[in-house]
Amino acid sequence: SLTAVIINEPPLLQADVVHTDILDCNGNLTGTINISNPVGGLGGPYEFSINGGANYSNIQIYANLPAGNYVVMMRNLFAPQCPTLI
Repeated sequence: SLTAVIINEPPLLQADVVHTDILDCNGNLTGTINISNPVGGLGGPYEFSINGGANYSNIQIYANLPAGNYVVMMRNLFAPQCPTLI
């Protein structure tokens, strides 16, 4: 007799990312990145990076940022080999 087997994969990692531009003087460190509502993967806990995955932490609000380009990524603590660009 044959048995059908289905191999599933976890849902994609997703989160909302909102940023605040520097609204006062040129050169000030008042930019922010706020990461919220993380879901997917194997469930939490999640880790986040704003430098393209060079460093991860559980911080979801990054403040006092200078103007610049930030690559926001997310990974599941239990599957760190599977980061996702968010």
